[in-house]
Amino acid sequence: MQQQAIQQFLDTQFDGFQVEVDVFRERADIILNRAPLNVISMGQRDQLRLVFEALDAHKDVRVIVLRSVGEHFSSGGDIKGFLEASPEHVSKLAWNVAAPARCENR
Repeated sequence: MQQQAIQQFLDTQFDGFQVEVDVFRERADIILNRAPLNVISMGQRDQLRLVFEALDAHKDVRVIVLRSVGEHFSSGGDIKGFLEASPEHVSKLAWNVAAPARCENR
């Protein structure tokens, strides 16, 4: 993915979180913003995976910080969403959750 396309993607409005990139500090923040519990939906998991992959390819990002707004970091996944999702979608959950581990060291 080219840098311009990466930045354009990262400027998107995401479901329940936002992304801030500070090129001077070589840092990106992914900020969960669904207070008070910052529950993560199935769709949000898909988006988070794509964001981690885009930040990994971003030439000006060396550190990715995952944080949240509010008193609680996150209560975890939306269980109701798991039950409503197709088996194929749920089967991709491990791949989405492991996205940070696939980021390369630079």
